[in-house]
Amino acid sequence: MEAAVLPSNAVSVSNIQSAHRLVSVDDPSTLGTANGAMAMVGCPSLSGNAREFYTTYSYYGGELYYASYGDDTTSSSFVYDGWVYLDNSSGSIANLEMDMNQVMANGQTVIFGFQCDGGSGTWDYTENAGTPPILSITG
Repeated sequence: MEAAVLPSNAVSVSNIQSAHRLVSVDDPSTLGTANGAMAMVGCPSLSGNAREFYTTYSYYGGELYYASYGDDTTSSSFVYDGWVYLDNSSGSIANLEMDMNQVMANGQTVIFGFQCDGGSGTWDYTENAGTPPILSITG
């Protein structure tokens, strides 16, 4: 896979797996409860440095892992590039979602989201503009 070409004035966040600001919380939009923990590991990894996520849940619970960055209401172009590895114990995962939210100067939030849909076996994505349809990529 070819790396994205970024503009010379782009602000880049690299090695996000090492960020100390990553937190986990129970997802209030799921029916059950969940608890999450994280640890740094060397394997499996592309760079020798990866973050491993552990989630326990009951009754369809979900966990949110996220990092927040400083206020920037003027950015308008984004590149989202990452790798995900799921081991054999991932068979009970219904969905794996990765989003990027941007709050604009007028207070509105734009959500650029990707979801691995375990039920349909597709990658879904959406860009919101009101209430958009969800588009699917089979792969």
